[in-house]
Amino acid sequence: MPETSVDPRAVLGATPFFAEVLTPAELDRLATGAGVVAFAEGETLVVEDEPGSSMFVIVAGSAEVTLRGDGGPRHLADLAPGGIVGEGSLLTGATRSATVTARSALTAIEVDKAAIEPLFDAEPKLVERFADSVQRRQAEVDRIYGAGHGNLFGLTRTDLGDAMRTFFGGGI
Repeated sequence: MPETSVDPRAVLGATPFFAEVLTPAELDRLATGAGVVAFAEGETLVVEDEPGSSMFVIVAGSAEVTLRGDGGPRHLADLAPGGIVGEGSLLTGATRSATVTARSALTAIEVDKAAIEPLFDAEPKLVERFADSVQRRQAEVDRIYGAGHGNLFGLTRTDLGDAMRTFFGGGI
C-alpha cells in the first residue's frame, strides 16, 4: 500500500532531473498528475526491452538495476531513495533499457506521459532543457560506471529532441 504521507511536489522538487529543468509552477503542475505507487520486495518496476511511457522516483526502499546477460541478469546498479529510473521511456516512449526490481518494500512517485505532456504543450522549449539534463545524466552515468557502459537513450542530443517531439505529438 502506498505511503499516504508522500508529497509528490516535495519529492519532484528535490529530484535534480526535474528541479534543474522545471520552474516552480511547472513542478506544481507536474505533481498534480504524478502518483504514489508501492512495490513489494521482489516485484518488478520495469522490464528490459518492454514498452513504457513513465518513470519512477524512489521515495523509500531500494531497487536493483540489471541487464540481460549470457549467464542471466547482470547487476548494473543499486538504487536508493532519490534514485530515478525510466526517464528514457518517459521522454521518448522508448523501450526499457534495463530491468529494475524492488530489493525491499519500495514506494515511488510515478510520472507518466499524461502528467508531463501538458508541460510540453505549454512550453515547447522544455524539449531542449530536458535534452540538456539527459546529457548531464549521461555524463554522471559515464563517470560512475565508465564511458560507454550504457547509453541512457542510444541517441545524440539532437536525435533525443526529435524523438521527444515525435513522442509528444510533433507539435512541440
